[in-house]
Amino acid sequence: MKTRPSLEQLMLKTAFVLALLLLCAAPVAADPSDAPPLPPNSTLATTPLESTFSPQQLALHKLEGRLVRVGWFDISGIFEQKNNVMTGYAAALLQALSQYTGWRYEWVHVNFKDIPRLLADGSIDISCGVSYLPSRTQYYDYSRLPAGYETVTLHALEEAPFYYMDLEKFNGMRVGIVKGSYGGIMLDRFAQQHDISFNKLEYTSKKEIIEALHRKELDAYADGSLFGEGMKIIALITLEPFFFVTRKDDTTLLNQLDEAMRQLQIASPRLYANLSDAYLRGKNVAFSLTREEHDWVASKPPLRVAYSRRQI
Repeated sequence: MKTRPSLEQLMLKTAFVLALLLLCAAPVAADPSDAPPLPPNSTLATTPLESTFSPQQLALHKLEGRLVRVGWFDISGIFEQKNNVMTGYAAALLQALSQYTGWRYEWVHVNFKDIPRLLADGSIDISCGVSYLPSRTQYYDYSRLPAGYETVTLHALEEAPFYYMDLEKFNGMRVGIVKGSYGGIMLDRFAQQHDISFNKLEYTSKKEIIEALHRKELDAYADGSLFGEGMKIIALITLEPFFFVTRKDDTTLLNQLDEAMRQLQIASPRLYANLSDAYLRGKNVAFSLTREEHDWVASKPPLRVAYSRRQI
């Protein structure tokens, strides 16, 4: 006579079957080399820090009010100065983090290529918008959590004769990049992936690139933002994390930064998405049509549309 299985046996069998189904349905793991690189001290690879933000310590941080010199460089949406006021994703995030750290900020305008030297000699204490490369760890330390994510794009003037992902026409294109930027490395990978080549031209700032573009010295430029005034996106190259960086072995500042970022993630997880929408994605983003879309639109008759100027 067969005995009826117990509830515990049924639960074990059910768990085993579900695990087997999940294993069978799981996609083949991607090559780890294809994944975005992460700093060796990333929270994915280390145990959490002990909290340094008890109510008493928060009050102490506020009382100390440490002055932190932030090295900012021209990078769309992340650092922008308007009417002598610092705005942008990183600036807003630092202000939110100061609720935990008590930091006050001095904003120091720098060229990206000078950040290692300025951190080393103490001219600045921190910067942001820096992608991870193993070779850069000899110059500065990275935050354990990403500060955010940037979309590396290829921009051209709105009237330029380029269509979205029209790769054949990209071959030999003159593309401006900021010297030493991660966008240049991603551009090389993109070219290799699609078996094309770019003529890369390096500049010290985004402003110089835009001026060169309007002088017709460039056809396009690579940037870590979806938005460009009077521009259109002709290719999406990659989505990559970016980080805060501090001088090597400045453990006091870095530990406070890491723990403040972790506390902010716990208390206000939507803040990062809101800042991204406000500064990196929420503007009027213009994508170029593909060649096929352009030809289809050109083949259709114009439409007459009525509207009222009093309506939004």
